[in-house]
Amino acid sequence: MTNERKQLGADFEKLTIPPLCKKEISFEVKEANSNLEWEYDIKSKDIDFSLLFKGETLEPVELIPKQRTDTCYETEKGLFKCEKIGTYTMVLDNSYSWIYPKEVYIRAAINPPKHDNSEK
Repeated sequence: MTNERKQLGADFEKLTIPPLCKKEISFEVKEANSNLEWEYDIKSKDIDFSLLFKGETLEPVELIPKQRTDTCYETEKGLFKCEKIGTYTMVLDNSYSWIYPKEVYIRAAINPPKHDNSEK
């Protein structure tokens, strides 16, 4: 088995997440039913991923519980329908690692809902 780097597009952002740290990436959703899409790859090891929502309440709500992901064989892809207006935050968490930083290549975007403009 070879450990060659997967070919990723130029639109991926490189993040280095130190041990005992996490990185939050927030998106302001201004239109209900928009889609949050993401794709990421970890150079080595694994990372914890979760998705939070903060609307009018003071405390964020966990939409996708923390789950450990390893992209050794395949890039991690996801899509979440943002039914409410507010702040959606993706969390890449390396706080469980005492020694190893994680190099993550990620791209994510909010896509507006598709409207059917055909009238009959």
